[in-house]
Amino acid sequence: MLGLIGALNYSKLNQFDVVPGANCQKVNLQPWDAVSTVEVSPKYPNGIKRIAAATQEQFQAILDAIPEKSQIIGTLSVEQERAAKESLKASCLWYQEQLAKEQPLKEEIKKSFSSTPTKQ
Repeated sequence: MLGLIGALNYSKLNQFDVVPGANCQKVNLQPWDAVSTVEVSPKYPNGIKRIAAATQEQFQAILDAIPEKSQIIGTLSVEQERAAKESLKASCLWYQEQLAKEQPLKEEIKKSFSSTPTKQ
């Protein structure tokens, strides 16, 4: 899993970058969504501005476009990956939606294995 490495991995501060490409989307390189309250407007009708945590594809796109970013973006250790996934699970909207989509599939697989007769 890609993420911030070195001292930035342990920082509690948001670390923003722009994903190169057609829409140049701003993302948070930390494993959480950056959420702030803003004035209600057509762009933010509920008064909430959310900058999503970067996906693995977005981390890779940044590295591909700017190889120097490999000084701060790299492969996380097993412990760091576990912590990042817990943070994403707790405070990242796209990750929570992904888990919700995967849950019915996991249940279906579990049911198919439990209903499969075993040979004796």
